[in-house]
Amino acid sequence: MRGLKILLVLIFMTATWASAQLSTGIQLGQLAPDFRLVDLAGKPVSLADFRGRPLVLNFWASWCPPCKAEMPLFQQVSDEVNPANDAGNKLQFFLVNLSEGRNLVADFLKANDISLTVGLDVTRAQKEELATVFDSTVKVFQAYRGRGLPTSYFIDADGVIRGKKVGQVFETELSQFLSGIGVSWQP
Repeated sequence: MRGLKILLVLIFMTATWASAQLSTGIQLGQLAPDFRLVDLAGKPVSLADFRGRPLVLNFWASWCPPCKAEMPLFQQVSDEVNPANDAGNKLQFFLVNLSEGRNLVADFLKANDISLTVGLDVTRAQKEELATVFDSTVKVFQAYRGRGLPTSYFIDADGVIRGKKVGQVFETELSQFLSGIGVSWQP
């Protein structure tokens, strides 16, 4: 029995050490870098707020046709995976809008019936409109070395990046990416 206890302690210590050794970065297998933006209500929202649940982090803009095309799919998946009568969300979406004003983003989301969490990666001029001092000149997109829109990161409940897609995400590949972060969904 004592040997079993020692073995369990060693396994726990090894798992703890291994998770502590993860570096922060934007590559697969790394902890996703934390950041803080504002939501449409002007409240702070950070990547750390989603820790403990699988997450799709999506960079987008309302003028981007592939971004607009994948939004209804994200909403559909969220609605199907997170039923309204379920107390906890099994999957979160964090949509980071690039450099568009709060009113434009709110109008776009309303017109397209999108109710997912949105953060604004704003320019210095838009910071004054939002009356907050969180992010400027699309620093988050730059920190994630964004090259094109849309860009989606698939992050597991421990905050580790398990997938990345530049360009529109389609149903079949979304199912595969979600499987990689522990979420079962089939088109």
